[in-house]
Amino acid sequence: MFFRRIVLGNKNYKCTLPNKEFCEKNILKCKGCRFEKCKRLGMYLDIADIGGTEESRTKQMEGENKDLLELLENLKKLDTLKTAINPDEFSSQFPTMLYFLNCNIIQILGAEDKTQILKYNRQKLGYFIGVMVLLNKSEPDLMMYSNDGWNKDLELVGHMASMKISHEEYLLLILVFFCNPAIPEISQSAIQVLSFYQRGYCNMLLRHCQQTHGRNGISRFSELLLVYER
Repeated sequence: MFFRRIVLGNKNYKCTLPNKEFCEKNILKCKGCRFEKCKRLGMYLDIADIGGTEESRTKQMEGENKDLLELLENLKKLDTLKTAINPDEFSSQFPTMLYFLNCNIIQILGAEDKTQILKYNRQKLGYFIGVMVLLNKSEPDLMMYSNDGWNKDLELVGHMASMKISHEEYLLLILVFFCNPAIPEISQSAIQVLSFYQRGYCNMLLRHCQQTHGRNGISRFSELLLVYER
């Protein structure tokens, strides 16, 4: 693999061409830009594993393939989950959390970590899902709810409507937002688990954005992640 050869050879290629547009269209002809693109796509090589045996490298590759299949399986299950959410009752009714409660993302964690993760995501992630459900209704309800939470967030609803978030982006964002390693009061093992899954789904979302938005893929990716911070 090109990326592996560069890292193992301890080489540091830099782009020397003045025309960056040429490099983007002919990425294979510029090793510096090709190497940078590999890093942007999330490629990395753990130095501790470089000197391993062929057997250890084979096991590592098998593990990575298994991890990818697991990420895709979670995405598939979430896609088939049909929920009818009443935006006015997020605090008491949130069927999507039942999916996460039984999902392998947090199954291996202890009860305290599960409680903190679900508690943190119940309202914030629930609101994001609720807005998307309303925006994608075939016959939208034009009457907004009167509680303070909805009145003060009309700007967010309008912003999300203008972004025209696709179904694929929506599913990946749910998983990226849920797997937040910065959730307070969780154990170190929970942080590691959530970091692993969030990194995987962020890479998937970035690749999807680059495939569907071309040169604007990275800016689209950043814009999607900022939705949760508004």
